[in-house]
Amino acid sequence: RWIGIFSVVLGLKGGHRLAAVSTINLSQISEFALVICSLGINFGHIGEETLTIIIWTFAILAILSSYMIGYNYKIYGFQCRLMRKVLRRSPKSTGDTADDHEDGGDHVDRNIVLLGFHKIAAMLIAHFE
Repeated sequence: RWIGIFSVVLGLKGGHRLAAVSTINLSQISEFALVICSLGINFGHIGEETLTIIIWTFAILAILSSYMIGYNYKIYGFQCRLMRKVLRRSPKSTGDTADDHEDGGDHVDRNIVLLGFHKIAAMLIAHFE
């Protein structure tokens, strides 16, 4: 999953930072994986050891992903520094780590899009106008 998300974002020219942060945010596996795995066991396609691995992975990522989302820019900064040491590249350049993005945003102005329009959304828009 990590390779899939990272490569799709890079393929869409999203940049390394966006690709890594979105991969961290989407690292949790779903319950659907457990269903597919149990069907695979019933049809004899996979062994029960695979289901055990999926269950443990699901449990660990269910707990860790909420913390990983909160610290995604710090995790990205650590990964970036680690890869620079491993690949023996020059020290960090501007925009590479979380140090450059403490507030978590790049833009002062951001547009807000409301999907759906009901009573609460109408009251919210009326309040801001």
